[in-house]
Amino acid sequence: MLPLTAFATMGWKPLLNTDNHIVDVAACLRISLVKRKMWLIGSPPTLGVHSASPIAELPTPPQLRAGRWYLPAKAVLNQLQHTVIFDKATGRLNVIQPTDPPKINPYVEACLANLPGN
Repeated sequence: MLPLTAFATMGWKPLLNTDNHIVDVAACLRISLVKRKMWLIGSPPTLGVHSASPIAELPTPPQLRAGRWYLPAKAVLNQLQHTVIFDKATGRLNVIQPTDPPKINPYVEACLANLPGN
């Protein structure tokens, strides 16, 4: 589990909406704060909420800890084809951006284009 601030430091720009119990991550993933649900939102080439398609459920719902929201990192990051490796020796989570463009679908490609450094 990673706090929303960790996603923000990676350039994912999470938008928290506690009134509707959702968080939008990287402008294309919508995650329920109370269920294990996740949706791909928007449509290429313009991202925005034009459509919402359910995708794989989270292994565990987001958690509120000491006033901060935490998301299951691997499940969320894998949706944008990032590789997540946990190094037990150092206690660090390594995130590797996708490197094989032919394998990236148009929705993921449009979403990745909005992230800094892409």
